[in-house]
Amino acid sequence: MQLRPDDDKSAASYGEASPSQTADRDNLATIPTRRQPMRAPVTALKATIPTTMDQQLSSPFEKLPVEVLQIILSNLPDVLSLRSSMLVCRRFLAAVRGAEILTTTTVLFKQMDDVLPEAHIAQEALRLKPCTEDQVQAFITTHLENRQLPPKAWTLKDAVAVANVHVCVSELASQFINTAATKFPGCNYRPATRTEETRIQRAMYRFEIFCNLFRGFENPAPTQTWDAFFLKFSPWENEQLACVHDYFAQAVYPAFNDIAEHDIAWGEFRVEYDDERDSPFIQYVLSLGLEKLQRIMAAKSYETRYERLYSGVYPKTRFNFLCEALNHANRRDDGNYLSDFSPTIERTHINRPFVAEADTGPDDIWRWAHQDETWAHFVNQNNRETLREWGYVMWDRARLEECAIFHSSWEPPYPNEEDSRACIQRRAEMEASWEARSKIYMMGGKGWWSLGDHSRIIWPETKASRKGPAVAAHTIPKSLEEAREALSLMKLPKMKTLEFVRAEVL
Repeated sequence: MQLRPDDDKSAASYGEASPSQTADRDNLATIPTRRQPMRAPVTALKATIPTTMDQQLSSPFEKLPVEVLQIILSNLPDVLSLRSSMLVCRRFLAAVRGAEILTTTTVLFKQMDDVLPEAHIAQEALRLKPCTEDQVQAFITTHLENRQLPPKAWTLKDAVAVANVHVCVSELASQFINTAATKFPGCNYRPATRTEETRIQRAMYRFEIFCNLFRGFENPAPTQTWDAFFLKFSPWENEQLACVHDYFAQAVYPAFNDIAEHDIAWGEFRVEYDDERDSPFIQYVLSLGLEKLQRIMAAKSYETRYERLYSGVYPKTRFNFLCEALNHANRRDDGNYLSDFSPTIERTHINRPFVAEADTGPDDIWRWAHQDETWAHFVNQNNRETLREWGYVMWDRARLEECAIFHSSWEPPYPNEEDSRACIQRRAEMEASWEARSKIYMMGGKGWWSLGDHSRIIWPETKASRKGPAVAAHTIPKSLEEAREALSLMKLPKMKTLEFVRAEVL
């Protein structure tokens, strides 16, 4: 048995060892044994643990002065990244809180300086509740008379609210650019310049401002307030808004039409599914604003589209919204054509732009497309839809020159007989679909329907399905009159079984 030093000490405390014990101890000392590892005292281990963990978990940032951390945070690319950095460690949290206004304002201006005035106006319009015509008029006078500088100091809370919308605007602007690229005429499309991206983003912010100001108005239409709004922008800026309007109308139609074409209740109420830009159903959807539009556009399955669009058995409508309002950007025909404008008429008929741009592309191409028009037809004309499809008033002059746009005059598109026949055919198919779904709806059916596919129709539970067939027992008629009476009863709708009606209708 090998003894530890403590064992020796314990043994000595009980008296001296006998000679035999001493001999045994000496013999044991000569026997080779495995070396036992030395163990540090527990108190020493406890003392070293925090130091070791601190070394493993600490970051180089932890050792930097708070002023240096604030400089680093001020160089983050966007406000949402700044907010996320506060969750990294307590040092970052303390650094942001120690200079919140300065750090937040620096990051926000760097992220969206070119569109921050419009973003700020959109946020202020959202806060205008309740929205009366007098309040909107006062808002327009205060915020849209001239393009004002945004606030010079921003809290993180206010900046995050603006930054969240800007993420949506940036993504939608990129989608707009990609869609326009497929329809751009006459040249190879190259990536949009920063100036063009900013111009499109500003137009989308104007869309959001309009939605926030006029969403709550229905009947009567606030025509005077519309006039006051559009007077603050040049004709090409109002036409930019029309481009955004048309883009969103086309972008939400796939989701809306999917439900309008297949939902049984919407068939009963004859909800049209087509691509008319002034549809009251689509005008209501557009009034929801950018963030909800983005969610609707992103929905790809019927179930998701149904969830994001279905607002009751009958879809909501807006008869007086942006498409109608844009027509109020025009004035009563006075016989003066744009090509004949004198400097004096120019000053009275062409509103100055809200944003003073060095690039003349939007101004030039708008004039190119409206040379033979009076100010009664300067904005939102149906025969300019093909121009708005590629966002003609969004691009720099250099791009338009590359595509030789100005080498010929603009000509309105000619009516297409094939398109007219296709429209008639679609209308006939829509009418037939309404009739079929109406019959199913009247029998209590609901859900999804398609021609030739009735597998997803939801039928109500009937008494017959719960308690067996609710029909009279079979009897043999005793006379010709009884037989005729029985046959006549069989033709009455109330005597038909649900299965027979389904087969007859479907």
